[in-house]
Amino acid sequence: MLRILFLVLAFAFSTSINAQDIKYGFRLGFSITTFEGEDSGGKDTNFRNGFSLGAFTSLPISSAIRFEPGVDFATKGAKTNLDNVNSLVRNGYLDIPLLFDFQLGERFSIIGGPQPSFLLSSAMIFGEGDDKITVKGDDAKALWKDNDIAGVFGLGYSPSKTLQIQLIYEHGFANISEISSSVYNRAIKTTVKAYF
Repeated sequence: MLRILFLVLAFAFSTSINAQDIKYGFRLGFSITTFEGEDSGGKDTNFRNGFSLGAFTSLPISSAIRFEPGVDFATKGAKTNLDNVNSLVRNGYLDIPLLFDFQLGERFSIIGGPQPSFLLSSAMIFGEGDDKITVKGDDAKALWKDNDIAGVFGLGYSPSKTLQIQLIYEHGFANISEISSSVYNRAIKTTVKAYF
């Protein structure tokens, strides 16, 4: 995973970049996330709300293509109801989106690229109300793999030169469970990016 990261970064920095065209920014996203796969719980697994917050650099590769590596903190997970017991998984990740922005005219763009992720925290909540049981820290993290890799695809709309609104789909390719062989992250995200 780190090899991919270094190769993409080396490619980006090996291109001729005019320093005046380099942009920086912050982004805030709101998401719905879930698990998918044979061991994910199927129809008993539902979306949960999440968010992401991070920063990025925007590097021009050509007049219509920009490479935008970034670092985000993102919450992911799912809600399940198995045998009439509600549960909620809240995993916190350090995402490293390595995205390309293909501009379609002045306002619209197509976004895509790989996203390595590293698990930072985990919490699992079983039941509701007074019967609620919370498992967190190392006990919860031990159930999940430390790394994930996802493909990110989406559309962007820029109402101005300093703002972009994105609708993004994240499709995890790596099994994230330490106790099952087929559990994958999925997310749909709306993100607001501010350039400066």
